[in-house]
Amino acid sequence: MRTGNVDMNGATYKSRMKISAGGVGRNLAEGISKLHGRTRFISAVGDDQNGVFIRNLMPKLCITDSLIINSIHPTANCAVVLDSAGDCKVVVGDMQIHSSITPDLALHRSVDYSSSGIPKEYELRSLYGLQI
Repeated sequence: MRTGNVDMNGATYKSRMKISAGGVGRNLAEGISKLHGRTRFISAVGDDQNGVFIRNLMPKLCITDSLIINSIHPTANCAVVLDSAGDCKVVVGDMQIHSSITPDLALHRSVDYSSSGIPKEYELRSLYGLQI
């Protein structure tokens, strides 16, 4: 929604809406795939229409075997309110599904981090304080 001023008074504002897939990890996986790189997308989506939308948008070069399909929580989504200049004023989101992503999900998949260019001390395993 683009508006000059958003008063948080419960009013309904006339606006335009746009639906798009996002999330930092998904966006990075798509961008790397467009550069012909291989990625593994580790995330969770709901067993719902938005989950199907996300899965169908994943590039073919992106490995999605680490994608959890969760029937308890809906796919994460958010509403972003922009002012007339396009600056973000508020983001409201439902991100409960992220609680189903655990370090074990990444650790028990056959992921080779050695060619990632990430120094060993910053690998996913060390971020969670787990033994390497």
